[in-house]
Amino acid sequence: MSRGWPKLDWASLVDHEPRRLAPGSWFKPRVGLAVLGGRRIVVKDYRGTWLWVRRTIGRWAVHHEARVLHALETVQGVPRLLGVMDGDGLALEWIEGERLELALAPRLPEAFFDELEAVLMDVHAEGWAHGDLSNRRNVVLGSDGRAWIVDFGAALPMGRGPRLRRWRCALQQIDRWGLLKNKERYRPEQVTPEERRDLARRASWRRWWIFG
Repeated sequence: MSRGWPKLDWASLVDHEPRRLAPGSWFKPRVGLAVLGGRRIVVKDYRGTWLWVRRTIGRWAVHHEARVLHALETVQGVPRLLGVMDGDGLALEWIEGERLELALAPRLPEAFFDELEAVLMDVHAEGWAHGDLSNRRNVVLGSDGRAWIVDFGAALPMGRGPRLRRWRCALQQIDRWGLLKNKERYRPEQVTPEERRDLARRASWRRWWIFG
């Protein structure tokens, strides 16, 4: 299961505090905090899901996100993968800070969205699209004021051949729309006329999107 990334034993993790980042469900992992080697980490744990989910979707999801984060290990602004546990969990770097949904707009640095765009461009350069950047839970204002992108469970490979150019452009556009949606919410004065036209195209496109 390691596929080039570290393997960890569940016994090596120490519960740090009862607070959980996400409670999980029969098909979603519990996301919580633990301690590994004296440092706080994030753990995605599929052991509480139904058995058939854990052994199929869960193990695929663990492998998929580990693969993505392994590919992005040199990108500044993306949490580091610390290891996988028996195919049922992921250990990730904990980013001290606030998710964008909890951050107050006046506290965002002026260059926050420029830095976020730079992180996103580095992710794209490594051949991946995040896929869910409009979700404010997936953008973090670090305690150092830096922009971070987290939760790559929905990431998609963009491919590298000329035949996939349209696919790459479509995925890049979806990520860009997500970034601009948050920029418009928190820093509307920074949105350029070109970006407003881009957001208008997004609104027009979403009217035809059957999934809401």
